[in-house]
Amino acid sequence: MSESKVVIRINLGKEKPLNAEIERQTRTVWHIQRIVGVSAILLLLCIILVIWLFSVKTPETAEAVKPQNSEFQSVDKSISKPIKPEYISTETKSSIASIDHTLGNADQLQHYPPSAIIFDKKVIRASLNFLIKDNEPFEQVNSPVRVFEDKTIELFYFTEIKSLKGKSLYHHWTKNGKQVYKKPFEVRENRVKLISSKKLYFYDKGNWQIQLVDQKGKVFSEVNFNVD
Repeated sequence: MSESKVVIRINLGKEKPLNAEIERQTRTVWHIQRIVGVSAILLLLCIILVIWLFSVKTPETAEAVKPQNSEFQSVDKSISKPIKPEYISTETKSSIASIDHTLGNADQLQHYPPSAIIFDKKVIRASLNFLIKDNEPFEQVNSPVRVFEDKTIELFYFTEIKSLKGKSLYHHWTKNGKQVYKKPFEVRENRVKLISSKKLYFYDKGNWQIQLVDQKGKVFSEVNFNVD
């Protein structure tokens, strides 16, 4: 009796596992442009939020940073910025006040600013005064100047100059456009004070002008005033 043989063949290499097939068919897609766009928008929103938080001041914050001496911060807008006295014109000063002057009330004028106009930077100071003491001006004059019949007033024109050494300068005193007195100066130092004076009487009423000029007629400073 012959023997029967059964042969079973298993081919393991031809069939692929199910997991491998699924893994092969799955792909991951990254949308880089969209991610970058969304990130930029979020960043911009954060920046805007931070700026807004720092720019907005609540009433409590504003009160906290308010100066303690706030009463000194309120300044009347009608008060203008002070002007250097040497550059105030006679017309402006005459509109401020009219001052009576006699020998008895001269001390009342010492706090008023000079009424001279300076045209050149080489003139350091210029003023019209009732008194010169120790080569310095005192009791500066405002216009108009009043002279009474029984009184005389002596006025002094004071000018301090620099960088005009070797020049010949003059103080010209004129009344109603006519020269009545001329004081010459020979400048021998780099910085010097020039002073001239004149006595005014009751009959000297009129429009007066004093100028500091050189030989060529250049005007360095000027003062205008009225005598009545």
